[in-house]
Amino acid sequence: MQCHSVYPLAINQTNLNVLKIYKKKFKNIILGFSDHTQSNIPAIVSVGMGALVFEKHITLNKKSKGPDHFYAYNPTQFKKYVADIHKAYESLGLNRKILHPDEKRFGRRYGVYLASNQKKNTIIKRRMLTIKQPALGIRDKYVNKIIGKKLILDLKANEPILEHYIKSL
Repeated sequence: MQCHSVYPLAINQTNLNVLKIYKKKFKNIILGFSDHTQSNIPAIVSVGMGALVFEKHITLNKKSKGPDHFYAYNPTQFKKYVADIHKAYESLGLNRKILHPDEKRFGRRYGVYLASNQKKNTIIKRRMLTIKQPALGIRDKYVNKIIGKKLILDLKANEPILEHYIKSL
C-alpha cells in the first residue's frame, strides 16, 4: 500500500509513482493505495498504476469528535469514490488495440472502395477505385499498393476493399 500518514494529504504529496517501484521490486504482489486525500483523483490515478486495494476513511458525521472525521468521506462522497474507481477500471479496457465500432462508422480515416461493380480476376486500376469514409478495409494511404493486383471475388460498387479480397500477380 502506498501511504503517507498525513491527514489530510495534499494531492501533490501522494507520490503514486512509487507504485511502479513496488510493482517492479515485489513481483506478484497486490498493490494498494491508502488514500488520505480529500479528492478522488489520486485513487483514479492509482488504478492506472496497478492498485487493486484501497483504504479510505469514512464518517457518518464530519463534526464528530476524533482525528479523522473532519476530512473523512461521508457515505455520499464514499459512494462516488467507489463509483469513480470502478469507472477508472472500465477505462483501462483491453491489453490490445482495437478499432472501436464507432470509429468504423464515424472515424475520420478514409478507405479504398470500388467505384463500380467488378468481377473476379479483374486487375485493379486506379479509375476503378474511390476514396471515402469510413476506412473499413484498406486505408487510402495504401491505395497504390493494390493497383495492379487481382480481385479474387466479385464485388459491388461502394464496397470497401479488404486485404483478403485481392491477390498479388
